[in-house]
Amino acid sequence: SRTARRCKTCVRSALPALPRSAALRARSLCTSSAWPSFLAPPTATDAIDILYAESEDILLNLATEEYLFEHVDIRNPLLLLWRNRPCIIIGKHQNPWKECRVQLLEQDGVTLARRPTGGGCVYRDLGATPRPNQPPHIGTQHHLAAPAGDSGFSFINPHASVEDQRDYKTMNNGVLLEALARFGLGAEMSGRNDLTVDGRKVSGSAYKLRLGSAGGAGRRSLHHGTMLLDVDLAALGRYLTVNKLKMQSKGVASVAARVLNLRERVPSISHDAFCDAAAAAFEAKWESRSASRRTLSVSELDRIPQLMQIYER
Repeated sequence: SRTARRCKTCVRSALPALPRSAALRARSLCTSSAWPSFLAPPTATDAIDILYAESEDILLNLATEEYLFEHVDIRNPLLLLWRNRPCIIIGKHQNPWKECRVQLLEQDGVTLARRPTGGGCVYRDLGATPRPNQPPHIGTQHHLAAPAGDSGFSFINPHASVEDQRDYKTMNNGVLLEALARFGLGAEMSGRNDLTVDGRKVSGSAYKLRLGSAGGAGRRSLHHGTMLLDVDLAALGRYLTVNKLKMQSKGVASVAARVLNLRERVPSISHDAFCDAAAAAFEAKWESRSASRRTLSVSELDRIPQLMQIYER
């Protein structure tokens, strides 16, 4: 059953990453022979793909992302938009037993997953408005808005050749900044991987480059991250293990002060609204190309053997 596979994968995800053999590395460079029906035809090299994930299972969503990035010969810029039930996502090199309260995650039914990129732990959920003991925002319709949680985004950009040195990460951040501007938010890039509003972090991301062949075929980049809409910030202190001295000097309240749920600025924002804005900004960035928009149903993904192999391992 899907539940059994999810539990098995979660246990494996909790283990520290092991070195991959040469055979596994070689296999990861293979591409799928069957072209996914949800992408623009492979002959359409002047298109963009915008995909909305129906799944709220972080393990299936990460498997979908890996399948597209590692096993499909992506021809056009792609944006995958997704969200997840409560979960913790750890970086490629992190030890979950040091970073998370693993037993508490299991007790509360919070999924633990590992992503293929570096960086720190991320907590994600679907949101709840208002939460227990949290009154609606006075003077707003906040209590009438749909739960938001956060929104996940994955940009996959094919590189034309080894010489293609375009800064896709900055280009993708420009898409996100334009999406936020559509809500009247003046966001800006900060540091290597963050976006901020009024100096407070609203988004974090990570980047990965697939080199492809010596001639540049199959070369592409993955830029993925999350946008805070109305995430339960208290869960950061509940599920993540913080250095004791750091907790004494800064505490969970300090963490909450450095990040910002966008509903504090735009009470009506939702996952669907953000996705619409991000898709529109992505289309504007690639205005000379035709846009293909599709919703990825779970039943459709279940019929892709290679994707299911990734999900079940």
